[in-house]
Amino acid sequence: MNRTSGYRKLPALAGLFAFVALGFGLAPEPALAEAGSAALAQPSRPNGVDRTLIPQPDPRLAALGSASGPLSPDILVDTALIVSGIDDASLPSWRRGVESILAPIREAAAKMPDAKSRAETLLELLHEKGPFRGYSTTATTLVDVFNRGQFNCVSSAVVYLIAARELGIPCEGVRTSDHAFCSVEVDGGRIDVETTTAFGFDPGTKREFTDAFGKVTGYSYVPPGDYARRQGIDGRRLLSLILSNRAALLESAGRWSEALSLAVDYEAMEPDAEGRDFVLGRINNFAAALMGAGRWADARQLAAEAKSRWGEDRRIATIASAAADGALVAALSDYQNKGTGSFAQALALVEGALASGDIGTARADEFYAFLYGNEANRIGRSGDWLGAAAFAEEGIARTNGNASLVQAAQSYRHNYVVTVHNEFARLFNARRFKEAAAAAAAGLAKLPGDPTLTADLKAAQGAGG
Repeated sequence: MNRTSGYRKLPALAGLFAFVALGFGLAPEPALAEAGSAALAQPSRPNGVDRTLIPQPDPRLAALGSASGPLSPDILVDTALIVSGIDDASLPSWRRGVESILAPIREAAAKMPDAKSRAETLLELLHEKGPFRGYSTTATTLVDVFNRGQFNCVSSAVVYLIAARELGIPCEGVRTSDHAFCSVEVDGGRIDVETTTAFGFDPGTKREFTDAFGKVTGYSYVPPGDYARRQGIDGRRLLSLILSNRAALLESAGRWSEALSLAVDYEAMEPDAEGRDFVLGRINNFAAALMGAGRWADARQLAAEAKSRWGEDRRIATIASAAADGALVAALSDYQNKGTGSFAQALALVEGALASGDIGTARADEFYAFLYGNEANRIGRSGDWLGAAAFAEEGIARTNGNASLVQAAQSYRHNYVVTVHNEFARLFNARRFKEAAAAAAAGLAKLPGDPTLTADLKAAQGAGG
């Protein structure tokens, strides 16, 4: 009579190891205009040879960055056209075109009896008989003004500055966090000029309109702005705002490399901390777009060029690190999902990145955990559960006790016990007690002291095995 009950088979645990790649975490930096999302413009690569991603600045604009004193009217006009995107071949005709439009307006304003009335009349004529036809937020260049009659605060301020200087009126720019206008020096004081409206001379002043008989028929009033953070700027800096606005508009269209080119010119004109911050912000955004498109090598090249040009900087180091990390994630993902390369080759990639400083120890441990876990899974799927556990143990030692690998090793050992126990149960339930005892003993030889297999051996021996 059989004095033992039957044995139930135990379910195995999967013990699979999943890898989740971390993002590179580069947030877009704002330019002056609001930026949106668009497709990434690909840098051209003639004959498959990489070109430089960061161009050199326009030498004429770089020369202005080291110049001192106010710009002459001729240089002011030429520079305004250059930063507006006019090429060298077209400069002479554009210069003549601008002069032909502004000359009669200056002549009419010059007939006024004093500097203040000349400055005010100049603004009115630019709107009533001149190029200013309609306001548009994005109309930031002289092309917009003189070709299409559209203007924004920057382009209208630049045109007014040019015309006022040619009239002999001392004029400078003023900017706030999101606005630009002009300021003229007349009658021993300074007067603001809101160039986006014909009635913007000396904002806050009420102007009455009268008919031919002197009767008041209405009035205009432009309220003064809230200029708590206003900053007086010279003509050169006012012109550079055209570049920064154009760069922002290009970024909103996803034309990152073109925006960076303009930012390089901007920094050449403004070779200070602000100019450096602006160009590094465009490099950050270009790098983020490159990495978002999986172009890790280009992003690393961009960071290397930036470091060569501007030296050590936290932002550049962040780009370099994120690009190296992303390239490693992509390579290891291919290894996992496409079977590209071997475990040894993948491991060498991580070790190389750690040795070069591209990643830190903590990040390397994450990659090591992924690699050892992935390889242990591969071994486990072949049925070699103890081999998988042993490989996971190597990873545990390499990563100073990675919790996921510890759990995986336990799962693999459990799966081995389940496999041996289920074979024992099959033999035991078939009353083949000696074979059941041998199966349990063989399992204990590989995993000494396991309580489940120890109990199985004891039961088989008690049943006559």
